[in-house]
Amino acid sequence: MLHILEATAGGTARHVAQLLPGLAREGVENHLAYSLLRADAFMLEALNALREAGVSLVEIPMRRSPHPSDLRAWAGLVGYALRRGPFDIVHGHSSKGGALARLLKLAFPRSKVVYNPHGFVTLSPYLKPAERWLYTAAESALARLTDGFILGSTYEHREYERLGFSKVPFRIIPPAGLFLEPPSPVEREFLRRSWGLQGDEVVFGFVGRLDLPKAPEVAMRAFAEFVSRFPGRAKLVLVGDGPLRPSLEAMAKDLQIAHATLFLGYQEGRVAMRGFDVFVLSSAYESAGIVLLEAAGVGLPILTNPVGWATDIVTQGVNGFIYPVGDAVSLARFMGILAADPALRRRMGEESRKKASGFTVERMVRETLAFYGEVLEACSRDRL
Repeated sequence: MLHILEATAGGTARHVAQLLPGLAREGVENHLAYSLLRADAFMLEALNALREAGVSLVEIPMRRSPHPSDLRAWAGLVGYALRRGPFDIVHGHSSKGGALARLLKLAFPRSKVVYNPHGFVTLSPYLKPAERWLYTAAESALARLTDGFILGSTYEHREYERLGFSKVPFRIIPPAGLFLEPPSPVEREFLRRSWGLQGDEVVFGFVGRLDLPKAPEVAMRAFAEFVSRFPGRAKLVLVGDGPLRPSLEAMAKDLQIAHATLFLGYQEGRVAMRGFDVFVLSSAYESAGIVLLEAAGVGLPILTNPVGWATDIVTQGVNGFIYPVGDAVSLARFMGILAADPALRRRMGEESRKKASGFTVERMVRETLAFYGEVLEACSRDRL
């Protein structure tokens, strides 16, 4: 298998870092073509673990947006496939990796191509009409070179149907979380003290890249609305970095919440979550949302909008609350409910762990292997 990954940051990188060692344990020979142009600290560390798991690695610079250098990246992939192939399956991850994987089929038509969008770019509410038309046309053209789609959620499947891809085989395969024991009081206190907290604040935590798709400004507007009415002490902790950080720091001052908002920069999210009381997801769109699984696994009540796998992980009023995309007023109201009721937070946290227990790496690997087999079998039948 040849995996192509440009998105070496965030949830896509974590997915690949979990998937490939699992496939290797099942006897699959894995090759990973990756780019370091926007790799985060997690991915830099994960590359060593992938190498130790027997994954063959090749660095090929790839840019996130369409760029003339894409031709050089494609040529590099062709050269690698000539040296190390042939590959039974080429698996493209996210938009750029998926595009290059499918274009590779032009040079190697016998290889089967699986595309995992990790969130179709056409789901973005930030696209201009011309951009939406262009990306839709590109996805439609590339779908003809696709032998199978792996989708992260029923939410993403609806976009697959809307784009008219229903004739191409697909499998919805949920992501996997990393499930740890709930934090001990000592561990929780240590984390919070390291952030400069006194220990009795209600901590609402955000984990994600500070960029448009994650819409951190929604969480900040909601928090400002919430603290204007909440009589107790509360903090909003943002874990992650990205191009919006300077404007978000200015926004915190404008909203008069700078004293109660912490920008921690990049940290390992599933570790930082152990200092939270409530997890907040404000993304404009997601394919799945691994952070939701990590938060559930840690045992947190979750406030999220209905993107990605949210409706499969969060049951309204049981282990969290679901609010409309971009609705800061509703999010603020749910913040108030949870802040005022520690017992409710504990009950919801326990329910979150129960929900998370079925989303394992073993399940993800097993279902991915099964889909690979279906794609290869279907193509064999077509040749006959």
